[in-house]
Amino acid sequence: MLVVYDKFATQDDLTAGRKIQCVLKHVISCTRTIALNGLYELEIQSVLDDDIRNHIERKSIILSPSGQFYIVYNMSYSSSSGTVTIKAWHIFYYLSYRMCEEHEKYNYPASYAIASVMYEQEQDPRLVQHIFRTSTDLDSDDNKYDVNYYGMNKAYALIGSPQSVTALYGGEIYRDNFYFSINKRMEGSKENAFLIRDGWNCKGINMVVDDSETVTAT
Repeated sequence: MLVVYDKFATQDDLTAGRKIQCVLKHVISCTRTIALNGLYELEIQSVLDDDIRNHIERKSIILSPSGQFYIVYNMSYSSSSGTVTIKAWHIFYYLSYRMCEEHEKYNYPASYAIASVMYEQEQDPRLVQHIFRTSTDLDSDDNKYDVNYYGMNKAYALIGSPQSVTALYGGEIYRDNFYFSINKRMEGSKENAFLIRDGWNCKGINMVVDDSETVTAT
């Protein structure tokens, strides 16, 4: 089930299940792609129905079947087939809409580098506030670097830039809604994996529901 929330839903709204706009009913396929220290994306193909026309736009929030929140960044339509392709980043990438405020710091361990990225001087009134918890096991006396992420978007500073936290200190990022860690090995991983792609296809599924005592599904 794919649940769509209003793009202005707060963190409390999301965790409490408030501000739901609709549930997508005519999904054709849904694919999740996870790249180590990179992409974490949901791609949905669906029939273009009134729910999508009326309730989904850029920055709408989608709750996936795995319980993860994603923010829509792109929608493309096919008038010939009457379908839409929706692409959404994991809510971790909401950090990309925020700029780092800290100036250059010297001889920083990993935990302080992450803290300098996450530090907020003031709230951007155009954005919904989401608070992310973090952890790392990369700190050591031999693992300290000079960092300067000022004016860089936060996700890029953590995993994208050549001077990002993962580029300087190493480690694998784990993302779980409003929590992320950068550890020597990604939380819960059994082996290092660069790219994981999985999904489900809804073609050929029919549901028959009647008002009798027996409800059947085929």
